[in-house]
Amino acid sequence: MTQMASPIDCAGCTACCLLTPSPRLYPEHDDLGLYDVVITDAGPRIAPDGTGKCPHVTATGCGIHDRKPWSCRQFDCRTYYERKTEGMSRPERRRFEKNDRFSPIWAAAKARIRDAHAGGSGVTTGGG
Repeated sequence: MTQMASPIDCAGCTACCLLTPSPRLYPEHDDLGLYDVVITDAGPRIAPDGTGKCPHVTATGCGIHDRKPWSCRQFDCRTYYERKTEGMSRPERRRFEKNDRFSPIWAAAKARIRDAHAGGSGVTTGGG
């Protein structure tokens, strides 16, 4: 099975990696032999290391970027944020962003959305 490059350029951002201790693997898209796998009720996942973050996240981004799982390659914080906040008023969104454990992801998504609307690439740099 050939691993494909990510269609989402995270540019070193690790906000979602810091909050995902065990990314899900999809046998139809991922070569399970490339990862330390644990089988859960939800299916195969990368084995967590007990830190609460992905075991492959580094100070400079994804340590397995060239072979990161399909779920990671497909994740786009911008569309996730927009789906989660659709229909919310501005005050509701602010309360949600501050009180949700995914606050770092929302901050990264909002920065990327602002950048895209300003004519940039929609990609921010820096870690989570």
